[in-house]
Amino acid sequence: MAAREVIEDRVRLADREAVLIDGAIAALRSVAALGLDWCVASNSSHRELAAKFGCTGLTSLVVGRVHSAHDVIAEGGRAKPAPDLFLRAARAVGVPA
Repeated sequence: MAAREVIEDRVRLADREAVLIDGAIAALRSVAALGLDWCVASNSSHRELAAKFGCTGLTSLVVGRVHSAHDVIAEGGRAKPAPDLFLRAARAVGVPA
């Protein structure tokens, strides 16, 4: 199976089978209510993330807060576990590393 087919399969599965972790929405809303800025930093592609968030109903909650390792790699950085993705996400919300 080619890499592109693997990615497409992952997106299709995420769109149908992603499962919301109990308490996730309440936790994110509580953090936001405290005035703390937060974001998602994931090795998943934007397409995979969009599928997962769409399937679990999180899309409206995470809009503008998602950082993908694919962006970091396109800029010459490295995916997790390297710190590049976390550093990019921290810069985006104005938090020192």
